[in-house]
Amino acid sequence: MVSLDWIRNVVLDYAEWDSHVQQLLDRMYLKEEDLYRKGKDVDLWKEFYEVVKEKLRKAVRELGRKGVDVEKIGWRSLKRMVGDKFIQWAENWFDSEAVDDDIIVYGETMGFVLREGSSKWQVFEGSDEPGRVDMELYRKLIVGEKKSTEKMTLYGVHDYDFVRQWNREGIPENVYFAEEKWIARRYWHEMGDDVLVEVKLPLDAIVKTAEEEWMTVRWVEPNEFRLRVL
Repeated sequence: MVSLDWIRNVVLDYAEWDSHVQQLLDRMYLKEEDLYRKGKDVDLWKEFYEVVKEKLRKAVRELGRKGVDVEKIGWRSLKRMVGDKFIQWAENWFDSEAVDDDIIVYGETMGFVLREGSSKWQVFEGSDEPGRVDMELYRKLIVGEKKSTEKMTLYGVHDYDFVRQWNREGIPENVYFAEEKWIARRYWHEMGDDVLVEVKLPLDAIVKTAEEEWMTVRWVEPNEFRLRVL
């Protein structure tokens, strides 16, 4: 488990670029000074450490249930969570009861969350350039919860000749789709030979890049998807 010094350094790092966190730190120091003048020797860093330590233990447990080793992906993946918990705690005048049980974990560019009271992980920050850790977390936290045969219906606007190749050669990686037709139509090229397609893709072949937008992350063989030109 991480140390008090690690927790403190995470918050101090946040304060260097987040003025709100710095203001909350200043409030914490003023509170300690006020308590000291009243004869109470209180270390609020230790109090916050005890609060967030339990949250981190829960995070490690929940990630472990999905086969994610925190030591392998790095404790840096939980820094965002520590920062958020500090804000909740300090904004509510150092009340441990105000700190929720949401678990937040980051890869290189993607963010994942397990909301308090939920058993389902979600992507809350997508990426069109997911890294190795992003993909490990995505497969274990998101795809791992689904049946391997489950597919998702998506829509895309692509060049007609490109689409014609899919049934013969498959869909390559880095091809973009959307959850709604109107979103896909935003990528229509007026001067091209584009068509709107509906495709059912396996969940382990796609990753979320933005709200309601997806991208293939591996080659999808012709027998893995169903295609319809609209």
